[in-house]
Amino acid sequence: MQRCTVALAACLLLVSAPAFAQERGSFELGAFGRYTRFGDGMPLTDRVGAGLRVGYFLSPLLSVELDASRTQTHNRIANAGFVTYYPFHLRGALNLPFTERVSALLGAGPVIDRYGKAGGENDLGLGGLAGARFRLASMVALRLDATADYAIHRSGGGNRYWNLGLEAGVSVLLGVPAGEKGSADSDGDGVMNARDRCPGTPPSTAVDANGCTRRADTDHDGVIDINDICPNTPAGAKVDVNGCSGTEPRDSTGASPAAAAPPSPAAGTGTDTDGDGVPDAADRCPSSRPGEAVDATGCRAIFGEGQRTLTAPELLFERGSTALGDRGRQLLHQVAAALAAHPEMTIEVAGYSDDSDEVLGQQRAETVKAYLIEEGAPGERISARGYASPGGATAGRLEIRRK
Repeated sequence: MQRCTVALAACLLLVSAPAFAQERGSFELGAFGRYTRFGDGMPLTDRVGAGLRVGYFLSPLLSVELDASRTQTHNRIANAGFVTYYPFHLRGALNLPFTERVSALLGAGPVIDRYGKAGGENDLGLGGLAGARFRLASMVALRLDATADYAIHRSGGGNRYWNLGLEAGVSVLLGVPAGEKGSADSDGDGVMNARDRCPGTPPSTAVDANGCTRRADTDHDGVIDINDICPNTPAGAKVDVNGCSGTEPRDSTGASPAAAAPPSPAAGTGTDTDGDGVPDAADRCPSSRPGEAVDATGCRAIFGEGQRTLTAPELLFERGSTALGDRGRQLLHQVAAALAAHPEMTIEVAGYSDDSDEVLGQQRAETVKAYLIEEGAPGERISARGYASPGGATAGRLEIRRK
């Protein structure tokens, strides 16, 4: 058993797939091997058995599960022949994601210990579980658990005992189609979709807790690199808003880097974390991407000067579908922020079908409107209208029109 455990742990260290997806309404089916260490109040020989489990997710973080296993052992004192041990567990379990490939589990609930060939005894108690789940493929994961069951042996004078167990097995997730679920990480940045405010992050980009591009500060002077005119300030030096301390080497004309720097947009008004030229105190969209054009509120300028229509080709829907893609969600998050920042703005969402079916275009427009409202945009300033498309460049397109 010890060799098997070591080998299994080594396999887990090699797992590099994203986390086991878990969504409300999905089921987990599993099979496992179990090693039971019987308590002093139950004089049975420690043995290995096997079992099955089924679980149902009430939410991405909470599930209920039932498991049962069978272990054949014998009485180590009376030598009374074989005894078959059947533990049945019903528990509620917290599923706590550490990363997109590892989740921790904590569970508790009632247990029934059934002992065959010993008078058909049923002992009642409470059980606890601590474990971890490691994803191997889109719907398959390895699972390791430790259990502790506290029960009362009714025919043994009411003595109490602990049975401890180690379980290792495979789980399969059923009932949730592949797609953009809240506990998935579609852009692979380590932040789950449900918390990702920038869901289209390019691969290998360092991100913050919101899934947006992390603003590096190489010399740790409190001024991020994209605003830092003096990027190699000595450690501990007091710097100005441009990241300069006044002690930097001067050029051939005798001027310091700070002298040649243009005035910072945030000078005298506080820091500008995302480097968009709008100080944090006035920035309603504090995670703008580098180089992105923003308006006075720090939000993406979704309409250029004199522009009335925003065409979003990246929001193309799959044929016949109303589901939004990751890039679409990112843009709509910015549109919602702009609407919230500009109470005078009213828009129409124009959704196009793949063909002459105007109904599909309307459904797509309603999907986008609902998502904008979910992101905090005021629904009374958004209208949705569907359009039939004969194909070509307009097929599946989305437009946001300023009224």
